[in-house]
Amino acid sequence: MSKGLKTLLAGAALLLVWGALAAYTAQMSLPSLGGGIAYDPLFVPQLLIGAGIVLAIILMVQGIRPLLAGIRIADEEPQKTGRILFVIVAVGLYFAAMPVLGFPLSSAVFLLVFAFALGYRKPVGLVATAILGPLVIWYVFTAGLEAPLPAWPSF
Repeated sequence: MSKGLKTLLAGAALLLVWGALAAYTAQMSLPSLGGGIAYDPLFVPQLLIGAGIVLAIILMVQGIRPLLAGIRIADEEPQKTGRILFVIVAVGLYFAAMPVLGFPLSSAVFLLVFAFALGYRKPVGLVATAILGPLVIWYVFTAGLEAPLPAWPSF
């Protein structure tokens, strides 16, 4: 299988995942979780899902261009299909875990597992990213944007 075809298929798989998430969030209604903010609490997640859809389409275009031109790009390094599938499954599990574990804990676990699985091995960097990343994001959303994220499942 050529690199262009693999890239096209990876983009198509990501488009399916992001499309399913878009369909799922389009049916949700969370007016009670808004806490008096001027916009829907799903605005930012849907914005990120939209960005994921755009990036998946860009990936598909990058994969199809050499195929349409008849150019065969030799695989210098074989794509790691397992990693691509892992990313898709990990993102889905992250979204599924958030209502159960809350944003800070599910994000910390996701970042720790995700970075390690993709080859990052420096323990200080792993732990710092897993702890500081979700806390900074949570603070920016709750204090700066006044858009509360689910802190813990009981809230």
